[in-house]
Amino acid sequence: MPGHVRTRRRIRLAALRCRAELHGDHFVVNGQKTWNSNGDRAHWCQLYVRTGANASRHRGISCPRRHGSPGIEVRPIATMAGDAGFADVFFHDVRVPADALLGALHEGWAVATRTLSNERAGVAVLALQRRRKLDRLIEQATRVHHDGRRPADDARIRAAIAECYVDARILEFLAHRTLGAARAGRQPGAEGSVIKLAWSLGDQRLADVAVDVAGIGTVAAKAPALARANCWRRGR
Repeated sequence: MPGHVRTRRRIRLAALRCRAELHGDHFVVNGQKTWNSNGDRAHWCQLYVRTGANASRHRGISCPRRHGSPGIEVRPIATMAGDAGFADVFFHDVRVPADALLGALHEGWAVATRTLSNERAGVAVLALQRRRKLDRLIEQATRVHHDGRRPADDARIRAAIAECYVDARILEFLAHRTLGAARAGRQPGAEGSVIKLAWSLGDQRLADVAVDVAGIGTVAAKAPALARANCWRRGR
């Protein structure tokens, strides 16, 4: 699965249509970039553009850094939770200095693969976030609810929380291995994708158990305990 996820990302990059033409000391960028994380708030982004018209799909890609230049239109993308954590960004004759190029001209593919490897390895910090969410879940499960019962008294819920605990510990071990490799000076590899997959599947299980513990209000737009609800609806 991690390999398939990475392959899909690479296929999409190889098919990109956002273009940049080099004019003296600057690029002129036209096109669109979708699913920009925090795109409505960011001042800079790593932008992959097609610069080689006759090159193969995996070559002729360059990576200038985009900042708040004229000609940029940002359209937030709302998620199911009502957040706008992503954005469509449109470029209309945007001028980007040529010295903002990352890597060599037409060699953005190498920049992309290195960036993706480090991005995957960077999710190791999510192990700490998982432990905090698990602690909140356990606290909520051991509290007496309005019906006079504690969710933790249900053997099925206790077993589900135990599975979430195992998920969290495995994620922590994977994270320590990845961070240890980074401290030793080794470049991140496939283990970053394994961590991302383990985090995604484990987070789904944790959210399912949270609904069993706290009820469907956990994912409602206006839950009574909004602070607790947000941690499950928004994944934080």
